Amino acid sequence: FRAEPDERYAARPAEGTIRITTVGDSYVFGTDVANDETWQVHLEALRPELEVLNLGLPGAGTDQAYLRWRRDGRRFWSHVVLLGIWPDNLFRNLAVVDYYRTMISLPLTKPRLVLEPSGGSRFVNAPVMGREALASTLTHPESNPILEHDFWYHPWDVRPYPHRRVRVLQLADSVWRRFQRRQTYRALLRGDAPEALDVALAIARRFADDVREDGSIP
Repeated sequence: FRAEPDERYAARPAEGTIRITTVGDSYVFGTDVANDETWQVHLEALRPELEVLNLGLPGAGTDQAYLRWRRDGRRFWSHVVLLGIWPDNLFRNLAVVDYYRTMISLPLTKPRLVLEPSGGSRFVNAPVMGREALASTLTHPESNPILEHDFWYHPWDVRPYPHRRVRVLQLADSVWRRFQRRQTYRALLRGDAPEALDVALAIARRFADDVREDGSIP
């Protein structure tokens, strides 16, 4: 939990206390503000009976936020469990190796919920691959079939085509791929490419079903 070092939470809230657990990304965690400046602390200040737990995870997708609650948060029973979804989560949810989405130097890997043609869903890369497997996937992506579930992975992005050895052509290629990526982001947000919204909704439904099964309100 994000809290002061001496903060302790019982498995169940005290009598007369209304406990709310919050899960999500950096906007739930409260990146760039101090512990006593998060919106959870401000929410607690509104009513004396409120106790608000912060299980935010900076950089997380909705899938990771849900899995974080399932692993850690559900051990601390709450009246309400709140799942925060920020628009960028729609893009993160479709990644297995986040490097292919951002094309920056951080080789991060995460679980991903995959929708089945039958209407069901399942997690892949859960638990996530280890360091050696990740290094192998980055250096020889064609060797790891799990990348077929990564929306952002395209073989032409990582193959050493001859024209990429020419600086001007390399620059033009990068500009064109950035433009294409921006267009893809817009299409996903508009719902023109429905996969991002479908996956986010599927995660939210699984989250809500699990929370209700535990006797809490999603």
